[in-house]
Amino acid sequence: MPEYKVIERGCDGDGRVYVEGDVVELEEDKARGLVKRGIVELVKGVKAAKREKAESKINSVRERSGE
Repeated sequence: MPEYKVIERGCDGDGRVYVEGDVVELEEDKARGLVKRGIVELVKGVKAAKREKAESKINSVRERSGE
């Protein structure tokens, strides 16, 4: 999931409160409204998050195999 940085305190329709400075993972449909309202901004997109997760898995396998 994409990561967003909270730039202004606010809440969503589900009652979840976002505090300035936090980095949160949000689904794109929920994040869209928060971005429009100026509460969050994109930090890391979906492609970067998937790539980072794949690299993490590769590194953990390498560590286990002793490379």
